[in-house]
Amino acid sequence: MEEFRCFGEDRRKEIVAEYHVKPIAHVRLLNHQEKHSCTGKLLTESYYCFSYQKKLGNDKVIKTFFCGRPTAEHFLKLLNMQKLKMFDPLRHEEGRPGGNGGVGGGVGGNLLNWDPLAKELSNAINLTLIYKDKAPEGTIAKIKYEIESSPNNRPLKHYVKSVNTIMKGLNRKNLQEVISELKSKGNNIRNFDFSIANTILDEYIKEDDTIVSYFG
Repeated sequence: MEEFRCFGEDRRKEIVAEYHVKPIAHVRLLNHQEKHSCTGKLLTESYYCFSYQKKLGNDKVIKTFFCGRPTAEHFLKLLNMQKLKMFDPLRHEEGRPGGNGGVGGGVGGNLLNWDPLAKELSNAINLTLIYKDKAPEGTIAKIKYEIESSPNNRPLKHYVKSVNTIMKGLNRKNLQEVISELKSKGNNIRNFDFSIANTILDEYIKEDDTIVSYFG
């Protein structure tokens, strides 16, 4: 990911004027993870991921950056958008899920009425974001924003295949293997189910047996 700096309120105002900026996720920082903000600082506790795309010119590539909560809240204020709920993959208090029920927080959607497949894909993308050292760019950022803008709606089937293809970049590990690796580093990760996504992916596998599920 190219160097992208957002230190200072004036710089953030310039960014919002020059780019289409969208909040993608707000997630917990886990044990043995080190991620840096676009302010240049080391992130702690939780962090946001935003996408950005130039408003003018021919460069329409969607890119992303990380930042901490105070910087994120300034961006959201400039964009006149609500804060995102934090995605917390950990178990808390006698094994009950923490955070927000395993969903990505939404972009203004009703968290109580998520479509089951939308919830699975949101969780899958959040776990991918947590595991990778850099912010996800392009297609995965676009899909996540669209899913969480209308969390009640059933995602398009090809989104399942797209997310699965992107997850091949997790060092060829499926999400259950990723969860096991995160657990081995002292993170009490709760269980995640991707049965609906796998059922849909099976339809693609019947047509192309080179496809492998990375949902696990």
